[in-house]
Amino acid sequence: MGTSIADALVWMLPAGGTLSGYRAAGTLRREWALMRAMLDHYPRVVIASTGDETETQALDESVPETLGERVSVVFETAIEPNPITASILAERVAEVLGDAKTLVCRTSEVRGAFYTIDVVHELRGRGYVVAYVARTTEAWTRFIAHEPGPPAEEAVLSGTQEGTVCQLSDMLIGTTSVMVSDLAWRYTLDPRSTVVVSNYATPVKESETVKDRIKGLLLYAGPLVARTRVDTLIQAVAMLHEANPDITLEVMGEGPYLETLQALAMELGAPVKFITDATHEQRLDRMCVCDIFVHASALESQPLELIEAMSRGAPCVVADAPGLGEVVHHGVTGLRCAGDAQSFAHVIQEVLGDDDWRAMMGSSGARLAESSYGLASVVESEIMAHERAVEMALARTRRAA
Repeated sequence: MGTSIADALVWMLPAGGTLSGYRAAGTLRREWALMRAMLDHYPRVVIASTGDETETQALDESVPETLGERVSVVFETAIEPNPITASILAERVAEVLGDAKTLVCRTSEVRGAFYTIDVVHELRGRGYVVAYVARTTEAWTRFIAHEPGPPAEEAVLSGTQEGTVCQLSDMLIGTTSVMVSDLAWRYTLDPRSTVVVSNYATPVKESETVKDRIKGLLLYAGPLVARTRVDTLIQAVAMLHEANPDITLEVMGEGPYLETLQALAMELGAPVKFITDATHEQRLDRMCVCDIFVHASALESQPLELIEAMSRGAPCVVADAPGLGEVVHHGVTGLRCAGDAQSFAHVIQEVLGDDDWRAMMGSSGARLAESSYGLASVVESEIMAHERAVEMALARTRRAA
């Protein structure tokens, strides 16, 4: 390890986000990969969550014995975290860190991070110099406004919480320049306190690169909500099914539109298989063998599922819409099309009919995912953001002295 950014990194999981939950969902490998990379830049990493005693077991299963003394988890069980939860977590962090002086507190998501403001406040009150880094991978308030509508109570609350976290952070990390610019404009943020750090794909295992693809298998993975327009994909598959008996659409996800989508598939006689309980690892496995990954969403930020599919060599057919169009390079890593069922059916038919083109786009997507969304490049950008946040925290402390 070279020069440390600070004495410790406090990795603050959002409300409801726990190590044991990540383990159950199959995402712990991905989450631990970035945490592990941070140990090259910090002497200690402390994970703070709103989980229970199973957090310790989940951590032990992830952390090699050689790193055990440098990684800790503290927790306080809370369904709805509040200032009391924050005070307890701050005390437990302080007990672990002892005489540390400078900390970076980093949130995994702005959504669910409101309670972490109190944790940071408590730690500063205990004499630590704390740089607060808030990360978001989604346009939270825009997603909420797109579903129940802007006047909904949920939309108003999300805007209040998102704005407060963004404004109180020393550094705001967003996954796209569009997202960061939007948040900076909304909440009058100093551009120097914002940075773009792309989402990252789960590191690819060697066993994931040697699997054969299943002819005609289309895959969608993600939430089943109005904006993702899975109904469009079902309609497209129904159009193609008669002329393409091998075609099947697997839908891996959950959400309020599940029953509606199931009814639509049955009504159209579309070959659709719904898988609602798949872990992240199971999704990755299907991305390794699908013929095409499809996504018709009308609005995304930088969808992890799309990046993961590209990293596994799956050619992608997506709607030419915000968040999708920026990731897929048309004709190189996949194809973008208008968001209607007819357009999807036409493009899918063309891609399925050209084996060489399909393989080329899959290979190009895997290379792009490694260079742009691989862990190494993301860590480099993340570390620069942490260093800038510490500089700001130290400057603020000097001004207050």
